[in-house]
Amino acid sequence: MTEWQQRLPIAGVDRLRIAVSHNLGGQIVVAVTSTDTARVNVSKILRAESPAAAEVFDRAVNVRLERNGSDLRLNFDSPPGAPWEGTDFSVRCNVEILLPPNLAIDVDARHFDYDFEGPLRAVSIDTEFGLIKLRDVREKVDLRGSFTPIELTQVRGAIFAQTSYATIKVSDAIADPERAARFVNESGAIEISGIAGAFVVESSGFIKIDDAVLVGAASRLNSRRAPVELGITEFSGAQLKIASDLGPVSVTLPSAVSARFQMSVGEGGSIRTRGVELQTHKHLLSSGRIEGTAGRGEGVVDIEVTGRGMINVSGI
Repeated sequence: MTEWQQRLPIAGVDRLRIAVSHNLGGQIVVAVTSTDTARVNVSKILRAESPAAAEVFDRAVNVRLERNGSDLRLNFDSPPGAPWEGTDFSVRCNVEILLPPNLAIDVDARHFDYDFEGPLRAVSIDTEFGLIKLRDVREKVDLRGSFTPIELTQVRGAIFAQTSYATIKVSDAIADPERAARFVNESGAIEISGIAGAFVVESSGFIKIDDAVLVGAASRLNSRRAPVELGITEFSGAQLKIASDLGPVSVTLPSAVSARFQMSVGEGGSIRTRGVELQTHKHLLSSGRIEGTAGRGEGVVDIEVTGRGMINVSGI
């Protein structure tokens, strides 16, 4: 193992850009400090067949921390076809970064775990594999990964998170008033506990959302081959569309909700409602469809299960 350290005054810097050659892996940890100095510590874990080979690996990885105007750049460069590629050996870079609060961070790396704790203004990560954990991001989150579990806590603003074959977990999120938060997962679950504002959720895994506050905005859930559970604590003048091929779809919402309901299931499916005073306009159980109004009908709840599934709507 070898160590690399650097400090750099960064008064006036508003963004850190991290770029890592794709034949490296490791971990990047970011924490916030009250000073206007960036501190970076890098531990290179060199897994090689001999001490001499480890020295070659070490020299092949160049770490640079530079300021360019309002940008701070942290680069990890290694050559294409590095000597560990295609072997059982590797170079792992474990990175610890201390920054002033409210900066934006952009990352382009692969095979890394990320653990960032703010307050940060924005975080953008493009990656594969590894784990992303973010806490206290206040304006923008843009995450794009595959085979990448994502955990978000206390995130605000424009929120986008996409992965595959992993789980997205979110708690305490507030979407930008002008833009729905969006969560996309191919073959993985999405679990959200506490979200305010509009959201779009797309997944071919289990979708579970509780403590959702929907006020005057349009939200959408698209589910393939997996159940949906949605708990709404406040619903006022909002629009909600849920589309599922199989279901089941379970929704709980305030019993005094004011909304127009449209619910349908495929042949052999069923629809159940309780705890909501629904004045039905059409009650065609034979065709698997219910339309009705609760209260003054100020919002819209539209649930469609195209297959032989079940819809449960409960007032609380």
